[in-house]
Parts: sequence; C-alpha cells; structure tokens
Amino acid sequence: MVEIFSLFLIVQFGGFLVAYFSIPPSYLTVITSAQQVSGNQGVLFAAYVIFLIIIFSIVLLFVMKMYKGAFLFKAFEAYAIGLPSAFLFYLLVADFFPYLDTIYIAGTAIILAASLVIAKNRWPNLRNLAVVISGIGIGVVIGIDGFTIAYVLMALLAVYDYLAVFVTKHMQVMAKAMAERNLAFLIGSSDVEMIPRTYLSQKERSEIKANIRKTGVKNPAIKRMIAKGALPQVSQVALGAGDLALPLMLTVGAYISFANTFIPVMAILGAAAGLLITMQILSKYKVPLPAIPPLFASMNLFLGIALLLSGSISIIGSLSFIALFFVIMWLLLITLRRNSNAMATA
Repeated sequence: MVEIFSLFLIVQFGGFLVAYFSIPPSYLTVITSAQQVSGNQGVLFAAYVIFLIIIFSIVLLFVMKMYKGAFLFKAFEAYAIGLPSAFLFYLLVADFFPYLDTIYIAGTAIILAASLVIAKNRWPNLRNLAVVISGIGIGVVIGIDGFTIAYVLMALLAVYDYLAVFVTKHMQVMAKAMAERNLAFLIGSSDVEMIPRTYLSQKERSEIKANIRKTGVKNPAIKRMIAKGALPQVSQVALGAGDLALPLMLTVGAYISFANTFIPVMAILGAAAGLLITMQILSKYKVPLPAIPPLFASMNLFLGIALLLSGSISIIGSLSFIALFFVIMWLLLITLRRNSNAMATA
C-alpha cells in the first residue's frame, strides 16, 4: 500500500510541477483566452475519448482471447508508454534548454521515449517507472485543455470504470492479463496476507488448501494463523495508468482554468484522500474495486471546499461539488456491500 501511495503522489505532484514550470501563471491568461472551447465542445471531446477507450477495450479483449503471441501486446505497450512519454520529455527538454531549436527538442524527446520503451522491455522491473512517466504525460497533455473537459472526461470515465468492474467485469479480466504479461498499463505491488475463510468461496478455499499440502508451510507465524482459521493468499494491489493520470488531468485542468495554485493543490490532496479511502475499502471488503469513482468523489469534495473558500464560483456550485462526493460514495458502498454479501454466501 505504501509503495502504491508513494508512486501515486509522485505522479500527482510531479505532473503538477511540470505543468507549473512549463506554463507559468503569467501565461495562463493568454492560454485560457485563446482556447475558446465551449462546454458542449468539451462534452463532445470527452464522449469521443470514451468511445475510443471502449473500442480499445473491445479490441484488447479480443486479442487477449484469440492471440497467444507477444508482439501485439508489446506494440500496445510501446504506444501507451512512448506517446505520452515523448510529450513529457518534450516539455522537460524545452524547460531546461529554452533556446534549443524545436526540431532538436522533438528529436531528443523521441529518443528518450524510445529508450524508455526499450529499457522496460530489457528490464521488466521498470514497469512501475514506465507507468509513472507515461501517466504524468497523459495527465498533463489532456489537462492543458482546461477544467471543463478534464472534469467531464473524468466523470464519464468514473461511470465507465464502475460498469467495467461491477457490471461487465471485463476490467478485472484485462487487469489480470496485463499483470500476468507485466505490461506497463498499471502499477502493482504484492505481498502475502492471511484471509479469513469466510471471505473465500469454497473453490478458493479448496485451491489454497491443495497448494498448502503440495508446497508445505514452514513459516511459524503462518502456521499459527492457519490454526486459527485463516488461509494464506497472495495479496496484489494494482492501480491502472488511468487511475494515475486522470486525477492529475483534473488537477492540471484546474490550474489552467482557475489560474492559481490553491485549487489544484486542494485537488491533489483530494486525490490522495481518495486513494486512502480506496485502500481502506479494499482492506475491508477484499473485492475488486474501481479506483476512479472514489478518487473522483474525493476530488469533488476538496474542489468544492477550495472553490467555496476562494469564491471562484457560486456557493451553490461549490456545494454541488461537495454533495456529489456523498452521492458517489453512497452508491459505491451500497454496491460493495451487496457484492461482499454475495461472495460470503457463495
């Protein structure tokens, strides 16, 4: 949990600092006045992104089922790492070498991005690093379009994430396949924990017991826990690249549109609180959980407080953000309790 939380904070604060130094506050007025993006255009753009994500998910599920090779997965991974990383490296090189010609900046960024892809394939343990870098790139590049687009996009993706985990459940299939292939679409951490027998289905209990009989247990602490009625199970926590990039996207969008640092910093604190809430829910219910809904809910709470204190929007508008936090969390907890009860009786 500590590893996941640390990487998450690196993406949020690191991405915000990239946006802050690449686009200083003095430039924000020029950018926001030049955007000229209406609310309807923002909604259409967000809907278009959702459509692309759904199509990509369908294609990826089909490939996972029908294709047994490795090349296509490596190609997907190279695209997912290379494109956003190249954008991030472009910003960094331009910041450090402001007088360098654009073509040299772009060439250096492409070389660095390609090197990251090659390094990840050469050393698979670099997966988390590759996801962090690409996550920062995605969050910054989309967030620059402003708060409205970022907010609508994250709201739609929160709904998609909820449906993909709890209804269609295809997100669980994709996450498992990506983890098994060590693809850089998510960060992960694993450990062994003792699970009460009541949390496991009969099939899971039988599989764990068979594995214990086959391999044996030498650790005295684990032996004592087994005697008390618990069973050892590998505990894996994974966070997708989107779970890292989307909160950053909303933070950068808030910085661009509201032209101050208070609101985006509050957004980061909201995202951090949302991840802590997610971890607490995971430890209690021990069922697959979509991360974007609780992250989005908590960011709404902190954004509502920040907007209320800063007077950036009306009081009713600020309170609407806060109210949305309670609505999302209520719906999420209702679903989790229902799923947890279903697993307990299985």
